[in-house]
Order: sequence, then structure tokens, then C-alpha cells
Amino acid sequence: MPNPISKSPLLPLQRTVYQTLSASLSVPVYDFVPEKVRGNYVVIGEAVERPDNVHGAHGSDIQHTFHVVVDGEGFSAALAIVDEISQTLDHQLRSLAPEGHSIVSIRRELTQTFRDQDPRYRHALVRYRIATAQDDGAAE
Repeated sequence: MPNPISKSPLLPLQRTVYQTLSASLSVPVYDFVPEKVRGNYVVIGEAVERPDNVHGAHGSDIQHTFHVVVDGEGFSAALAIVDEISQTLDHQLRSLAPEGHSIVSIRRELTQTFRDQDPRYRHALVRYRIATAQDDGAAE
């Protein structure tokens, strides 16, 4: 019997996260922010994947970052968007279904607010920890 082949969940997860958040949030979601964009939006940020395999089955432990950017004073608008993200993702195992993988757990790990370099913007960084398991059909 050949060894199963490990397949990264990052690309299918990014696609699913983008589709899910775009359909659920009150603001646009970007992977790349066009230069002329102004106003409030969410950017799919950095991801760190660590293998989390068990007894011939492949899995990953992922930290996925989202950036909330708002054009306005104070952090209340940014925190309202963070809450929208939480309602969509936090502990919502069925909210994401990346192709070839299953979500084992998803939880918000960190929220941090800070002032952007441009003084008119406020920024909130939100990080989620996502545990995935490679579906049996994805291993060859």
C-alpha cells in the first residue's frame, strides 16, 4: 500500500474563506487591495501552516490572519467588523469546506487594534487557528 500524499489546505482554504466572508460581511473582502480603494474593508492576510499528522492521516494546524481597515475615527467600526467575522467563522465548523479537507476546529485566537500609518485609518488584526484534516479521497 503506497504512502498517502500530503496536500496543503492553504489554497483551498483561502478560496473558501474569501467566498464565505465575501458573502457574509457588510464590507468588501480583498486578497489584494486595489490602490484606489477607500473606506472600510477586510484583507485576507498571512497564514502559517504546521503539519499535524496522525497515524497515516494528514492534517494541518493553521494560523490565519485577517486585517480589518476602517476609514474613520476610533475603533468602533473596526470592532463591529471583527464581530461580523467572529459570527461567521468562530467555532463554525460547517462555515468552511475547503476542497479535499475538513475543518476539525476553528477559533479566534487574537484580536489587536492599532492605528494605521495613515492617521485617518484604524486597523484591527484578527487571527484564527484552524485545524484541518485531509479527506481520505485526497490522499493518493
